[in-house]
Amino acid sequence: MEAFKRLVMAGVFMAMLALTGYAQYAVQTVTLTKGWNAVYLQVQPDDPRCEAVFADWPVTSVSLYNMSRATGQYTENPSEPLLPSEDYLTWRQGRPAGANSLNTVIAGNAYLIYSTANDTRTRTLTGRPAVPRIDWVTGTVATNYYNFVGFRENGAAKFGTYLAGAGFTMSTPTKFSVYSVSGTNSEPTCLQVGAFTGILTAPIMPGKAYFIACDKVSSFSGPVKVFPAGSDGIVFPANSSRQMLRLKNESGGPLPVTLRVRTSAAAPSGMTPILPALQYFDCLKGWLALTNMTQTLQAGEDWTLPLAVDRKEMAADQLYGGVLVCSDTAGGQVEIPLEVAYGLPDATHAQWPAGLWVGKASLNKVSQVFGDNAITHGAHAGGTLELRLILHVATDGGCRLLQRVILAGAEGTNGAWNAALYVEEKKVPPALKTVRISSVAFGLNNKDITRDDAYYGDQSGFGKNLRFTYTLAADDPVNPFRHPYHPDHDGLKYDFKTKLPTGDNPQTYMEEIKPELFSITNTVSLVWTAAPAPGGGSALWNPSEKVTGDVIFQVGGIRREGPIQMNGVFELKRISQVGTLS
Repeated sequence: MEAFKRLVMAGVFMAMLALTGYAQYAVQTVTLTKGWNAVYLQVQPDDPRCEAVFADWPVTSVSLYNMSRATGQYTENPSEPLLPSEDYLTWRQGRPAGANSLNTVIAGNAYLIYSTANDTRTRTLTGRPAVPRIDWVTGTVATNYYNFVGFRENGAAKFGTYLAGAGFTMSTPTKFSVYSVSGTNSEPTCLQVGAFTGILTAPIMPGKAYFIACDKVSSFSGPVKVFPAGSDGIVFPANSSRQMLRLKNESGGPLPVTLRVRTSAAAPSGMTPILPALQYFDCLKGWLALTNMTQTLQAGEDWTLPLAVDRKEMAADQLYGGVLVCSDTAGGQVEIPLEVAYGLPDATHAQWPAGLWVGKASLNKVSQVFGDNAITHGAHAGGTLELRLILHVATDGGCRLLQRVILAGAEGTNGAWNAALYVEEKKVPPALKTVRISSVAFGLNNKDITRDDAYYGDQSGFGKNLRFTYTLAADDPVNPFRHPYHPDHDGLKYDFKTKLPTGDNPQTYMEEIKPELFSITNTVSLVWTAAPAPGGGSALWNPSEKVTGDVIFQVGGIRREGPIQMNGVFELKRISQVGTLS
């Protein structure tokens, strides 16, 4: 293999590699000609063992260029380099695994493959497409140090445009040169690409690998660098609906970038993954379906795009996946595996809509009392009153309106966050990390708020109508009639010790000293104007996790004419999927 580095300049590379990519699983078709073929592996097989991947291939050897040889590794002293004994890690057909220095393949790498077939043969690989990464080392023909690489491109890429942002001196052949591989001899034969027409306009062949000598160290992997790298892709585990995609323009100039979602090829198991409903976040429009979108990135711009998956149509025992394709006008095309797990409910992640919902009521209409003691509801108020709403939905569908709630949790031994919800501070175990959420609108006692299912009957429930009632007792600390330091509103007799009867009983008005304090009844109604989409059988179904509707507050005991009514709208977002209140 040492002779490979001499790069005999003759012959023409004839192997063609075509990629028919679909998704989380893509199918890569490799066309082999007799002799040496340079192949850029674009998909990661589920079984990466060489004996499994190349079992029915007419090949005698598959070799991976050993870049550690070129970079001159050392143990402790740089003057004493530790050079490996092989320029290539090689797998040979028929040898036991222990006799080969290469035993598995990794997508995103280039391989030298020797075919023994007398005619052209094609083979297919099914696997997850890999997001590329390249660590370039400097080298020239004189030093015999090369980069053996392939590229993720769209089939029309040119070397000059594709590598414009890498910083190489491509116009000078002594500083940048590209070689393709072919031949049937014991040593591969190489031909300089663009030797007569120039490298800048030379096309990059799809799926082909090249030996490239360059004059600069670089991490350039394409016009757009995509994160995350490798074949893991973007994964939505069962307990998460959101992930991030990061793109960086490294082309050297403004670059239109297009994102689109594509369905998957059949998995090795035979199941065809179903393409999930992918969404992205627009700061002006909110969550939008991601099917095909284009964004122009300025030179060096780093774009982070929030992604989310809508699980409302998902079902158990089904494989969900796809591929997110990132293409650009410089010739780059990167395929990102997309995998979504069905969200089975558990103690921390309940089925939609169970969990803790927090939001606000915005009240902008109020009752108006006229001179004839008549009350008209729905008059426009002079402004908007906003009150925090805290609603908990249990796993059985029961709903509770809360004045306060404590989110508590701790990290488990497996690294997962174990969360719980509490309505009383004294019941929270010590040493837990906590966050307290409260509202000024509902007194001080959660137990006083009662759900009234009888009012709406069959139309009562989350997503339809909810009605809650509670009373602020006459002596409640937050009763607006009560003032502990005002003699006319402290609820005490002239001795400032003896409690006066409250005004809740009409008989107390017959006493010599009239009552000072009165209880206040409250009714809160939430009316959904549009029913939310069904949650299906999956937890964490919707990335927006938001519901809206109309809200009605009725307050009794303030005016003798009758209850005062305030109208407005409400908005709630699910901030926790814990379906049980502790």
